[in-house]
Amino acid sequence: MKFFLISIGFSLVVATGLMLWLPIAYPWGYYLLALVIASFVSWLHQNQKERFQPPETKSLFDQTFLLNTLHNITALIDIDKEAASSTVQHLADYVRAIMAQSKSESTLLAHEVRCVSIYLEIEKARLGDRLEVKVDVPKECYEVCVPRFFLQPLVETAIRYGAENHDSKTKITLVADRKAKSVHVDFSDVSDTFDDDAGKKLDKRKPVVARVRNNLEKFYQKKVPVELFSVIPSGCRTLIHLPTP
Repeated sequence: MKFFLISIGFSLVVATGLMLWLPIAYPWGYYLLALVIASFVSWLHQNQKERFQPPETKSLFDQTFLLNTLHNITALIDIDKEAASSTVQHLADYVRAIMAQSKSESTLLAHEVRCVSIYLEIEKARLGDRLEVKVDVPKECYEVCVPRFFLQPLVETAIRYGAENHDSKTKITLVADRKAKSVHVDFSDVSDTFDDDAGKKLDKRKPVVARVRNNLEKFYQKKVPVELFSVIPSGCRTLIHLPTP
């Protein structure tokens, strides 16, 4: 295990050196970094599978997301090296955030929001002007205990059925508000394009929201209100009422 982690660190240093100091070797630096990250995610996925892998974390290691990100980095190398480097850093930060989250079945809302925020930054680099992100979670909500990765399925679904399906802009918003005995989490994705079949799109979200609800109720050992709404012109809104001590 230690040897594996040391190898990763060394490879990251080498790849970074190639990218920063040897312009002619840029592609090789990125490909090496891509190989290291892909190998690490594969190992982490297997490690989690052997320990425990709740259904809600299944999509965390989505190969499509990883491949899309690596392809985007490759495309950016020749047109915007600064953006490519920034995306690599975000991907490394995302992997580190996963490592921190994977140590326990529970985490703090602050850590969950950070993980989601990094994920969305990576997707912004890929989708460009088609994606706008707003995250507004006040500090008084940071210390709330939540199940790890409970927001991830909602975010991935918003990308899949929102931004990726529309040529116009999709705005993803994550806000929270602390009440006396609960924290209200409001997550939405709204696209500018009018949706002719909002009901069908909503039906695709329902299994994901049901999985999130089941995960929360299993964690808190009590009923947790999770509401799903269709929004105009196109998109969905999910309201989650997290219980607090």
